[in-house]
Amino acid sequence: MKLEITEEKQNIFLKRKEYMIFISHENEATPSKQRLLDELSKFLNVEKEKIDIKYIMSKKGISQSIAKVWVKE
Repeated sequence: MKLEITEEKQNIFLKRKEYMIFISHENEATPSKQRLLDELSKFLNVEKEKIDIKYIMSKKGISQSIAKVWVKE
């Protein structure tokens, strides 16, 4: 699984960073929230407790997904 940040916003009022993550998962099913949480923790170098995955949307017919993620500061 490969992760890439496509959008990053700093939300000062709610004290968090908001990310749009592009996920490439060749020859695999759409990753579960738990698996994505583990990978994001390593990728962003942040504790799992600070990560909130809002959704994972798979693109139809190809092994790519998009996830909306919030990280508390």
